Amino acid sequence: MNFIAYDAAYSLFPQPTFEKRETLVIGKNTSETNPTIASALAKYRERGWRIRYILQSTDESAVYHPNTRSAQHDLYRIDVYRRVGDASCWVLRLDMTNVRRRTILSTTSMHFEWDPVEENTFRLAYKRYAVMKFHIFTSSIT
Repeated sequence: MNFIAYDAAYSLFPQPTFEKRETLVIGKNTSETNPTIASALAKYRERGWRIRYILQSTDESAVYHPNTRSAQHDLYRIDVYRRVGDASCWVLRLDMTNVRRRTILSTTSMHFEWDPVEENTFRLAYKRYAVMKFHIFTSSIT
């Protein structure tokens, strides 16, 4: 999972994504139930990507089995609480030269000196299928 904020690009799972060319199917909509997903996964396979699933299985594409701890389990840090920008992420800071700082929301608001995206935590969990649970940073500052 990769995304870009106003001041940085983030990869939550850089080693499997960029070093191993793997992708992990997350959610209960699988290629068996959704032809659009099947088509997208086929495109990635054709480009040399390995498709992984979190399954209670000993199948080689499975990342998780409840009775064992595989290298893939550690690679994806399953059931570990993480934070955007932690040591397992890759963060590429963007050149902010000549970019205006965010405006202060009101005269009583503090100015953000950091990107609040890094205040978000998440966990890759197993519940019959892979689920990403995000704890989103919110602020009552208006």
